[in-house]
Amino acid sequence: MTSIRALFLLLLLALPAYGADALFPAAIRVGLVPPPGMVLSKDFPGFEDAERKVAIAVAELPPQAYYELERVAFSGQGNLQMTIEKREMIPHDNGFAMLVSGYHVEGEARIRKWLLFTLIQDFTAVITVQMPEASAATYPDAVIRTALRTVAFRPPPIDEQLTFLPFRLSELAGFRVFRALPEGVAMLTDGPNPDDFLGQPHLIVSAGRGAPQHAAERENFARRLFAVPQGLTGRISGAEAMRITGHPGFEIQAEATDPKSGAAFTVVQWLRFSPGGYVRVVGIAKKEAWPQIFPRFRAIRDGVETQ
Repeated sequence: MTSIRALFLLLLLALPAYGADALFPAAIRVGLVPPPGMVLSKDFPGFEDAERKVAIAVAELPPQAYYELERVAFSGQGNLQMTIEKREMIPHDNGFAMLVSGYHVEGEARIRKWLLFTLIQDFTAVITVQMPEASAATYPDAVIRTALRTVAFRPPPIDEQLTFLPFRLSELAGFRVFRALPEGVAMLTDGPNPDDFLGQPHLIVSAGRGAPQHAAERENFARRLFAVPQGLTGRISGAEAMRITGHPGFEIQAEATDPKSGAAFTVVQWLRFSPGGYVRVVGIAKKEAWPQIFPRFRAIRDGVETQ
């Protein structure tokens, strides 16, 4: 007999589609038709009625987060920050979602809460609704549920997402950005299928804080961050300090092999240090294409402008 989880995943295999009247917070793939009286928030990804202190927060989490939320919702061994009153599956345009509803107490105030989560291809969509009990007359349970059933999904809004990064990519060297994460990560590829990680060149640009500012510590820091991509075996073939666009930097290269296919790859990591932190650029490509790809990786690296 097909399990509930298998059936749930089967129903979600279709490509997500736009909701006809859904609104989407900036840079977020998840949207819905908000209840009358609620508008897009300027303070967080989601919707709000500031006067009545009602909020609908929208988030994207990794795919595995769905199963952890499901486990916590049914086992009670975790912290959903609510006393659960009801668990149910509700339909939306792309399948089904788990909806957990209940309340929690803040001081003497009783806060109504709904938590919806659903697995959509490569991410878990999470929608949290909170409101004081006093606002239930304006936003009764039926109104909240109607809004949650309109949850809709769109392709990654890359242009919007790029505006939230702590850096700007002024040079793409023929690559394209296929994902930009609010944590400050841009993922680029040179090919039609971003999921074909080993079949086509990939580059990841990220920014971080707290990097060492003394030259003697930078190499150790770079080596701690470096890793051959999961699934490959390899070794470091070169490591050296250098200047990158006028800043101190460090480069590590490695030769790697896919044990399954025997294909050979080259991996590079650059760190560019500044007083406020660092920029990290990691690229991978097949070894035979490296002479053509490496200058393009370097051009993208040199075009990273911090804000």
